[in-house]
Amino acid sequence: IDVKACRQRNITVCYVPDYGTNEVADHAVALLFAAHRRLSVYHRSIVDHQIWNHEIAGTDLHSLNTLNLGVIGMGRIGTSFATKMRPFVKQIFSYDPFVPSSCTSIDEIFDQCDIISLHVPLTSTNHHLISTDAFNRMKKRPIFINVSRGGLVDTKALIQALQNEQISYAALDVLENEPEIDAELIKLDRIQLTPHAAWFTRESASALRTKAIQDILRVLKGEQPLFPVPIEE
Repeated sequence: IDVKACRQRNITVCYVPDYGTNEVADHAVALLFAAHRRLSVYHRSIVDHQIWNHEIAGTDLHSLNTLNLGVIGMGRIGTSFATKMRPFVKQIFSYDPFVPSSCTSIDEIFDQCDIISLHVPLTSTNHHLISTDAFNRMKKRPIFINVSRGGLVDTKALIQALQNEQISYAALDVLENEPEIDAELIKLDRIQLTPHAAWFTRESASALRTKAIQDILRVLKGEQPLFPVPIEE
């Protein structure tokens, strides 16, 4: 939506920023555990190839409580995710340029973390935030998780990082060109995909509709909406 053009024509554009917070955080936790335990690798080896071997996913698996978790983006969802994961991991590194209490640099996350989870909105300035350069800077072959927006990650760079074992596993709820599914990506073994489903429960869907309707009614009454879409400068 061209928000500036709408604003010029006195058309109010609203959004709902605060539904499904726990759902998305829970989904990220589920993806993390599934990735750490290599569930999709085991499932594919059994169902597709009739191989019953616990070493099929490799022998470099470490206890979760020995691993560092990096959280990029400490808004509602990132904070909820970090809180849920705190009892399970060795240390949490968080980075968010807009949150003063987030004191870790993104380079420190790339350097120190065994698991990296992305929780930031997509804007015109952070498209392909995770690029070939970013993957090259990840030192510990981390598990990479994205439950934010597909455009934050360069798909070709992600595929290359998996093929070159710069990352050990990818767990994604979003794709760059969804609903189009990258044929090369889904051929890879060390990947877990869900169809932009992290937000969904019956409760979160109801909250989304209710909050959207409430803001529509505010505008129709001549009131200011609670959640107008900000215009990027």
